[in-house]
Amino acid sequence: MSTSVTSQSAADKDKETSAEQNPHATLRRVTLIVVPICIVLSLLGWLQMRDLDNGIVETYGRQQDSYVGIVLNEINLNGDRSTDEIINDILGTLHNSSGSYWAFSRGQTMLYVKDVTETNRYKGVSADTYFDSADAGSFLEGLSEGQIIHQRILLGNEEYLASGTLFEYDGSEYRLCLLTNVNVLLGNNAYLGARARMGTLWACGIVLFCVGMMVTANSVDRRRRERDSERTKVARLNEKLALQAERDRMMDLYSAREGAWNAGLLVRFAERLRARGVEGGAVLRVGCTTLEEALELLERCNQSLGGGVLRFHDAGDRGVTLLFAHGTPNDAVEAVNPLLQGDAHIVAAESLNGFLANADESGRDSHDGD
Repeated sequence: MSTSVTSQSAADKDKETSAEQNPHATLRRVTLIVVPICIVLSLLGWLQMRDLDNGIVETYGRQQDSYVGIVLNEINLNGDRSTDEIINDILGTLHNSSGSYWAFSRGQTMLYVKDVTETNRYKGVSADTYFDSADAGSFLEGLSEGQIIHQRILLGNEEYLASGTLFEYDGSEYRLCLLTNVNVLLGNNAYLGARARMGTLWACGIVLFCVGMMVTANSVDRRRRERDSERTKVARLNEKLALQAERDRMMDLYSAREGAWNAGLLVRFAERLRARGVEGGAVLRVGCTTLEEALELLERCNQSLGGGVLRFHDAGDRGVTLLFAHGTPNDAVEAVNPLLQGDAHIVAAESLNGFLANADESGRDSHDGD
């Protein structure tokens, strides 16, 4: 029983030590899981915003293609206009700004860019020179007659949404393009406001998810610490109860009033003496006619023999057994004879080894008296 209590106590102490060393174990594990999830959610949010931007640009590109088609139809209404008339009467009247403007070329010659001032800058410059980036050149080469296409291209350091077509007019090939700055397009106040609100809601959702998981994990850790503390308290209480039960059991085996052990423990004490290498030793049995006479003998032995002699007596028994840790049986008899009164007499005196040998022969083992 004592061994099981000790093992349980050691296990509880190990648990307590582990809890003390890792008071936030759940929080750490949840953090290792939540942080990557938040990163993934943030990446998904960014991809969603990018797809939204691409969707807006694509929708605007189709509308822009329609606008180019309308202008092309206006040019084709009269087949006898000169290039200057097309520029002045049609393209020059359309809205042009830094955010959106028209470009018009014949063959490789730029005829019109944004306005008169910008046109003069690029007069005599080839279209390939103006559309100088790889994707812009690819867009220009991809223009075909009867088809209007759009593509995002780079001009200088700015990204533009370009819609254009190639058409034949008065025996010459022309390219008509409408260019819109993507940053200006996406910088619309209403769209930016909606985009900002969506981003804010997404970010708040991620933050709330992260904080909620952290708070939950911390709550779990706190409850686990409280549970471990209660378990420790219960284990300590059980240990105290077990020790108290052991004391009570020992009190049942030892009579303080008589100053004697239960006779069932005699063999166990004798074996312990032999295990410690005690030389000599003797076991002496004294018989009495009455219980009162036995109790009086125990009292005289307590006073005269001291702690070197263990006394054994069962309640109600009229016999007393004395275990001497040293000396011979004769020495034991000489020490006890002066204490005998009335009809008390020595029944048997034998050496410690002889007593244990007889106990083994009679089939008694080291667990007698449990």
